[in-house]
Amino acid sequence: MKYEPIKTEFTYGGDTLKQVHRDGLYAVYSRTTESGITQYEIIIIQLEHAREFGGKKYPNREVYPSPSKWGTFGWTITKCTEEYAVIFMQTKRRLKEVKFKAVRTRKRKAK
Repeated sequence: MKYEPIKTEFTYGGDTLKQVHRDGLYAVYSRTTESGITQYEIIIIQLEHAREFGGKKYPNREVYPSPSKWGTFGWTITKCTEEYAVIFMQTKRRLKEVKFKAVRTRKRKAK
């Protein structure tokens, strides 16, 4: 199934967000406030199926995690470099892969 890609640059709450790194469904965005302070957000891109909402049709698309999913699918890192944010993202991805493999292994052993 094809999904419309997530925006690589947009504004939210007066802040400017720019995608600085992407690896599969994992991405790092720099978030710069109107006063010039930059922090980084690491996200797991969410896949949303086509739907109609409020009379408007939306295609299959990649979306930023909602605020209610923050801490599970999104993290904010302040006072760090872009390189550190990318390393954090890669670590999150590896941890999830290891956790998934462990669950699969346990299910196989239980059979």
